[in-house]
Amino acid sequence: IPLGIDNKAAIETTTSGRPGPGRHIWDIFHRRLQRTRTKHPDFKLRVDWTPGHVDIPGNEAADEAAKRAA
Repeated sequence: IPLGIDNKAAIETTTSGRPGPGRHIWDIFHRRLQRTRTKHPDFKLRVDWTPGHVDIPGNEAADEAAKRAA
């Protein structure tokens, strides 16, 4: 499953092991991902950087949802 993220700092936080913006959210995500992989060993997730605000429909929708939540 591809997962597009438009925040390079957030992606780097996932691999660095150092605290950073949103690190607690990534920790929750990783725990849930591990549970999913335990139940479904063939599950694969690919995290990709996606440029923001370039007319990618899913990214634009996520950006609008984030603005409403803020």
